[in-house]
Amino acid sequence: MNVLDWTGPVDGGARRRLFEGSVLRFDGHEALDALVALLRRRIDQAMGGAAPPDAENLLTPESFLERAQAAIAACEGAPSLRDALRAAPEAVGVDVKRTFWDRLRLRVQTSNPAYSAGRTMTLPAHRDTWGSNMMAQINWWMPVYPVTAGRTVAIHTEHFTRPIANTSDTWSFEALKARRSTGDTTYPNLPVATESPDPTMAHPIVVDPGTLVAFSSAHLHASVPNRTGLVRYSIGVRTVDIDDVRQGLGAPNVDGHARGVRTEWFRRVTDRLPLPAALANP
Repeated sequence: MNVLDWTGPVDGGARRRLFEGSVLRFDGHEALDALVALLRRRIDQAMGGAAPPDAENLLTPESFLERAQAAIAACEGAPSLRDALRAAPEAVGVDVKRTFWDRLRLRVQTSNPAYSAGRTMTLPAHRDTWGSNMMAQINWWMPVYPVTAGRTVAIHTEHFTRPIANTSDTWSFEALKARRSTGDTTYPNLPVATESPDPTMAHPIVVDPGTLVAFSSAHLHASVPNRTGLVRYSIGVRTVDIDDVRQGLGAPNVDGHARGVRTEWFRRVTDRLPLPAALANP
C-alpha cells in the first residue's frame, strides 16, 4: 500500500494522488490532538468511568451497548465538537471554503460478535462510493484510542482497479430511510461486497491517535475482525472538493452501480451550504 506522509496542502495534486490509489497520512498537528482529547472526554463520560477500550469486559452487555450508543450520540451530535472538527481539515491543508463534508461518525467496534449490529457492527468489505456514487469522495479516518493490526480498518488495495461483486445495484438509500422510519433495522446500512476479498492482501491501518489518514472512498475497505478483547473507537468523515465535482474528477468506478448521485449528503464546511445549492450557483 502506497502511504505518503503528507505535509503540503491538500490541493488538486494531493487529491489526484488519492484518486490514483495512494493513502495520505497527516501527523504532528495540534488541532488533531485537541480533537482526540475532546472525543475521549465525551467517550469517557458516556462510559461512566469504565476504561473505554476495556468497557465490553467491565460492563454488562446491556450497559455496554447503552453506553456505546450514548458515546456515539455525544460525539456525533455535540455542537461543541464542530469547531474542533472543522479545525482538523484546515490544519492538514484542506481548503474548507471549497470543501463539502457529510457528518462525523464515531465507530465503536467490539470483539464480541454478539455486539456486532447497527452502529457497533464489524463492517464488511465495501466501497463508500457504492452508496454515494461520488467518485471525487475522500474518506478521512483517525483512531481515538490506540489500535493494532487486529483492531482497525484494512484496505484491499488490489481491488482499487479490480471489480468485485457487490449489492450497489440493488441497495437503495430511500428504502433504508423508509425502513428506519418504521423501526425496521433489518435493511442493510450500506451496499457491500458479495464475494470475499483475499484476506492475505488486506492492509491494516495502524497509526496513533492524532494521526489522520485519507484515502479514496473508492478503495475497498472493511473492519478487521476484532478478536483482541478490546474495543476499537475511531472517527470518520467524508469530503468532496466542489471543483473536482464540477470537473468530473475522481477515482475510477470499476464496479459501482448506485442509483443516482448523493450530492445532498454533503454540506460546505464553512457555512453548511448544501452541495446541490452550491453547484447550482457557479
